[in-house]
Amino acid sequence: MGKLEAWICIGYAFAPAIAFFIRFVAKEPLRIILYMIGIILYMIGAFFWLVSLLLTSLIWQVTRLIITTPIPILLIFIMNEEIARVLLFIVTRKAYDGLIKIGTSNKLIIPEIALLAHDSRHTLSFVCGLGFGTLACFFSVANVIADMAKDGIPGFPPAVENSKCPIHRTANDADVPFSYSIVGCLLIFLNACWTVMQWDSLHKFFKDKKLMEVTNNPTNGEEESTEHENKHWWLGLVISVIAHVANSLLSVLSPGGWHWYVLIGHFIILGICIVLTLYVAGFKKPTSWCNFLLTSHILPCKSMPRQPETAGDDNVQVIQPQNQHSQVIRRNNPSPASITPTAV
Repeated sequence: MGKLEAWICIGYAFAPAIAFFIRFVAKEPLRIILYMIGIILYMIGAFFWLVSLLLTSLIWQVTRLIITTPIPILLIFIMNEEIARVLLFIVTRKAYDGLIKIGTSNKLIIPEIALLAHDSRHTLSFVCGLGFGTLACFFSVANVIADMAKDGIPGFPPAVENSKCPIHRTANDADVPFSYSIVGCLLIFLNACWTVMQWDSLHKFFKDKKLMEVTNNPTNGEEESTEHENKHWWLGLVISVIAHVANSLLSVLSPGGWHWYVLIGHFIILGICIVLTLYVAGFKKPTSWCNFLLTSHILPCKSMPRQPETAGDDNVQVIQPQNQHSQVIRRNNPSPASITPTAV
């Protein structure tokens, strides 16, 4: 029975994220690469998180007579996780700029990378955030699932059984692992939303004006509006941190029969974060929600990649087929008699 419950908890925690991955990410090879990059870079950040855990445990041993609640330690963990998210942005931003320079050159246009240069940076942050949240969920529910697979109903430290811990377990906590697995599932999508909002703020702060002029070619009016929007670049960063703190503090209330009420609070926070994320990404209401849910794109681009402007150079031509993906026809000999189109 314990192993069956463990598999049920695994389904609660990872099944929605797996279904989302298959529907929206697996169809695009570039998104799979970004997803794996997000996991690998988060593992690097997890190393620093473990180092901070060691330092925090030393502080806890020194100040345990003064600090009797885990909330200060929880806040330190949150700050470490947000620092890892910022470091992930800095590393990924360099790779992002390099991909754009390669994929939008005048002589070679790679369709999937060209789309990243036109209002699709939110796709990059979303996919990396999905990988970020998947690993966070795994570390959150791994111990609970491993304990449920054994005999008995563990899941709490032995200090609880010996009444040496201020947290006491009651009969109402028997279904805590199930609610905890659902919270882990929500944590995946919350991390995706937090990453989109935070990276959007960091992008506005570190934005290179020269790169923006090359890719988007804004007019004077657009430059003024962009400067006006950048005055509030910190909003997404602050909102994501506040939401992270609120979500973590709610988890402290889970023992004692409050876990289902806490779960409702997690759903409310997720709903607010989804609305703010869609606003940040410039989401527009689709004409048909059915077609939107069946499409393979997460967020539609506001503008398609423009044709490269090369004076007197007819060797490259960009066409738009029916599947809305760019194809390139390269002409080695511009004479009409010997044209051999080759798709790149």
